[in-house]
Amino acid sequence: MSDEERRPEQDDDDLDWQVMRSVGTEEEATIIAGFLRANDIPAQVESVRFNQEPVNFGDMSEVRVLVPDEYQAQAAELLSDTEAHDLSAAADAAERAGEGEGSAEE
Repeated sequence: MSDEERRPEQDDDDLDWQVMRSVGTEEEATIIAGFLRANDIPAQVESVRFNQEPVNFGDMSEVRVLVPDEYQAQAAELLSDTEAHDLSAAADAAERAGEGEGSAEE
């Protein structure tokens, strides 16, 4: 993931960023952040995942999606409206496809 995808634009550096979601994979966080950005809500991904060991519990496995304070209510409403579509299922499918597991054609 490039620095551009992880960091807000320079003008956004002075904003107070709040955690909207904590998820288990960067893929899922990227999908959520992209969805928010597509709806004109600034979003960034912050990974606190520790990759040296196979850790998948607690704070050492979190990937967070952040939005500026002023967009928090709008983002919460938008994300709750999409719960029925389950963004995490889309992230799982994307991860499987990236690993070659989702391919039905050979």
